[in-house]
Amino acid sequence: MTSVRRLVVAVTAAFALGFLGSLVVRFDAVATADRDITRRLHERAVQSDALREVALDVTTVGDPITLTALVAITAGWLFFRGHGRIGLWLIVTTLLASIVNSSLKVVVARSRPDFDSVFLTPLSKSFPSGHALNTTVVFGAITIAVAWAATSRRSLAVPVAAATVALAVGVTRPVLGVHFASDVVAGWVLGVLWLVLTRPREDPQVTPRSAAPSG
Repeated sequence: MTSVRRLVVAVTAAFALGFLGSLVVRFDAVATADRDITRRLHERAVQSDALREVALDVTTVGDPITLTALVAITAGWLFFRGHGRIGLWLIVTTLLASIVNSSLKVVVARSRPDFDSVFLTPLSKSFPSGHALNTTVVFGAITIAVAWAATSRRSLAVPVAAATVALAVGVTRPVLGVHFASDVVAGWVLGVLWLVLTRPREDPQVTPRSAAPSG
């Protein structure tokens, strides 16, 4: 399957799963549990200044400026080290994931949670969480890209650290009252799906050789 076809499949699958998820969270039982979990998490931040400050600091890791800078620095390093193709993949896959997330927000058009205490004032819609999705994709893609480029032994600690960051950033969103818990779960799931579908299937640095003419 060509790279373009795989990207089309990834975009289609992300939209289909995202739209399906937006329907699931509207069921009464799911919606009630969702609101209850979100409220309980947010109340902890209202009651604890320390937790609120930590959440505000951690959530900045998933801000667009931070993630863009991380991608730019990593891609620059990859190009500098001669890994241009994987660097280009990193840029394209993270950029398209962000576009898919923004498009889903517009299509689903879910309103943000309505709490009296507001610690942040996001402007976009709620579903899915861009911080959860984009952090998952960016840290996951950087892990994949660096693993392809690394010449030394690959360590399990790197993907574990990347997953921990994505989980931590996601949790801060309902804690700060700017997302429902289901928005965050959707962001994580869609981010992982995106990485699975767009991950290079072969070494991006190896250019397939043309078959030698017979005879």
